[in-house]
Amino acid sequence: MKGPQLDYADLSWSDNGAPISNAYGDIYFSKESGPEETDYVFLTGNRLRERFSKAPPGSLFTIAETGFGSGLNFLMAWALWRECSPADGHLHFTSVEFCPLTLEDLARCHQAWPQLAEFARQLQAQYPAPMRGVHRCRFIDQGVTLTLYLGDVVDWLSDCSFKADAWFLDGFSPKQNPEMWSESLFPLIASHAAQGCTVATFSAAGFIRRGLKEHGFNVSKAPGFGYKRDMTVGVFQTEEPSQPSALPRKEAVVVGSGLSGANVAYALATRGWKVTVLEAADQIAPDASGNPQGALYIKPGVEWSINTRIHANAFLYAKRFYSQIANLPAPIWNPCGVLQLAHNDKEAVRQQKFFQHNHYPEEVIHPLTQQEASELAGVSLPASAMHLPGGGWLIPPQLCARLLQHPNIEVRLNSPVSKLERTSEGDWRVHIDSGESAQKLECATVILATANNQAMLPTAASALPLKPIRGQVTTLQMEPAALPQLNTVLCGEGYLMPPIENRLVTGATFKPNCADALVTEADNDANLEQLFQLTPALRDELTERPPSLQGRASVRSALPDYLPAIGPLIPEQGGKGFMIVTAMGSKGLALAPLAGELIADRLEGTPASIEDSLIQRVLPTRFSQE
Repeated sequence: MKGPQLDYADLSWSDNGAPISNAYGDIYFSKESGPEETDYVFLTGNRLRERFSKAPPGSLFTIAETGFGSGLNFLMAWALWRECSPADGHLHFTSVEFCPLTLEDLARCHQAWPQLAEFARQLQAQYPAPMRGVHRCRFIDQGVTLTLYLGDVVDWLSDCSFKADAWFLDGFSPKQNPEMWSESLFPLIASHAAQGCTVATFSAAGFIRRGLKEHGFNVSKAPGFGYKRDMTVGVFQTEEPSQPSALPRKEAVVVGSGLSGANVAYALATRGWKVTVLEAADQIAPDASGNPQGALYIKPGVEWSINTRIHANAFLYAKRFYSQIANLPAPIWNPCGVLQLAHNDKEAVRQQKFFQHNHYPEEVIHPLTQQEASELAGVSLPASAMHLPGGGWLIPPQLCARLLQHPNIEVRLNSPVSKLERTSEGDWRVHIDSGESAQKLECATVILATANNQAMLPTAASALPLKPIRGQVTTLQMEPAALPQLNTVLCGEGYLMPPIENRLVTGATFKPNCADALVTEADNDANLEQLFQLTPALRDELTERPPSLQGRASVRSALPDYLPAIGPLIPEQGGKGFMIVTAMGSKGLALAPLAGELIADRLEGTPASIEDSLIQRVLPTRFSQE
């Protein structure tokens, strides 16, 4: 695959302002009555007002859709959910689009519906780049999640597991877009339908009714909207639509308060879970997540491989998470962009091959010449670069602290976990050694989110081939006049952050199979040499006015395939009740938000934030299966 960018939809606009697909010769919506048609066909056709209103507190409802288009159906479902949803309820809307609209065209469409402006503005803020695969958008204060798959509908339904409570079969008409309505679609729709799942579509074509009926739907014609005589509605495996039910016991214990633990706790808390976070140390994020500054970036491979797909998906979600979902303030998160320099001949060749072999959206990654990179960075650079506009820097311990401030989260410091055991009821009993006294907690769900073998329980440590990786960062305290006017994060063998509070942070050394966290002068010197490779102009300045140096060493962990471990550790000994999140390596800032979503998705049974084939590659059990 020469990926991963998809082509944008080719639009023209009618005299009355309705968008028309030039590829399919069909309109996206009626300019005069688009919301009314959606309300009639999809909301009323699926009896959503009645079902939403009768849903119990804390319940979950999943809608699946073919053809996201302008997002009108999503916005209308969101508006109805907010009007009559249950307390602490969660609406999960998942959809597919092969030719996404540009953000500009999307916003132009939304201008036609001023009554939906509040929701449209939030969708536009998180609208993804046209990258093939799954994109997660969360609207936390609304109790709404959008999981949008960009690509082919059959690919989506063949590689994503979920059960919908309602199906919106939209898209262009079968005559104009036969690929969307192929015979292979109907068994896939049925396989993603819960019992009592409803279905509605504007089309009354006989092959659609027959296809749905052959695969378990009880279908019938209904009066169509406007000029259309008929439409199709149905219910899966029964005569009456299902009513959503609440998840039992939405309580969890998370072990670890670093990036992994904080993101898992936040993902669950924002879905209504009560979370207790246990931290062995006397402070939040005591290990690698406690570094004074960290970079959000990835290094995509030349090939559009499994590893690159996972890291790209995580990076795009993390960017969205920090800026719009968690809404981090400027002192914690600065989306200043990242420059990956072609710092030697090998990297220069790799970057050249990367851009020859791949087509990425400009807003995700693009090349810069040496002069362009220098002008963007604000300092003289020695080489050309890859530019990741969505990257930036964060302050990890402040990030963790902010996520853990959620009212559904209780943090217990000085609480090392010594043992887990199953109770006779099938729950977990967590033993805490807190100095003079021992404590016990009982909970149905435990998530282990620590980084290395020393902090892990024996069962987890023995099940994963984790290796420790020592890293040391160096902080340079400098006179204000000596600080470089650096505008972006620089990456090469190491990294250099833009200055904050009269200091520069650079690093990090990389020593596999080393669990020693003592700070060394040699590692500070190594970090300075990496800094000078990134921007040689700083060497003279720092030689003339030497800064004071302070190092911070910590131990990360990694697995042989350099992918994280996210999910059930030993399914037969606890299933989804005992989960693990670890092995983030040096990419915790990029991977941890996605990991939190994956854990929450699995526990709640909602559509996942990456494809099934990618989930299989991050499951902790992948090593026991080899």
